[in-house]
Amino acid sequence: MEEIINTFGIKWELMLFQALNFGVLLFLLHRYLYRPILKVVAERESHIKKGMKDAERASRELKSAEEERRHILTQASRDAETLADASRRALEASRADAVESLARESAAILASAQARAEEEKRRAIAESKEEIARMAVLAAERIVRKRNA
Repeated sequence: MEEIINTFGIKWELMLFQALNFGVLLFLLHRYLYRPILKVVAERESHIKKGMKDAERASRELKSAEEERRHILTQASRDAETLADASRRALEASRADAVESLARESAAILASAQARAEEEKRRAIAESKEEIARMAVLAAERIVRKRNA
């Protein structure tokens, strides 16, 4: 073995010094480079995990909001139909009331017109009777005058 060490020109003092230097370098790299890199990697990993959790939560909230939107739209559609039906019924009732009111007014106007016509007929008959009576009196006076004359 000593022959191999001499052949390659290896000096144990230099080898020990290089091993010590490697140990110091390994310690310094581990302390000042490897730990901060691991810390940054861990922070990024936690940030990514947090982002994924937030994305999942946002996805669930979006799904919930979409479901609520559909529910609200369905309810609004039902409410609109109910309101439209109520409006139609109110319109029909209003229309029926208007027709009934117009029928009553028409009947009242017709009754009033018939009453006026009846009154006019009675007055005309009364005037005719008076006129006939006056003419009969005049005719009787003429007949009496002609006989007396």
